[in-house]
Amino acid sequence: MFDAVVWVPEIHDENIVVIAFKKSPELDFSVLYERAAAIKSRFNMPAKSWVTGLKSWMQDQL
Repeated sequence: MFDAVVWVPEIHDENIVVIAFKKSPELDFSVLYERAAAIKSRFNMPAKSWVTGLKSWMQDQL
């Protein structure tokens, strides 16, 4: 079983990103945005919107 499961709302091409954690993580969004920039640079994928979606989803859960 997973301690936490999150998903980012569908953004484009009907794909949904799902992330499962054995233990709930402490997230540093500044680090996630840096990693998203690297993904965008290397693969030209809209990773910043994934991080923004995750952050929004987490705020809605509070």
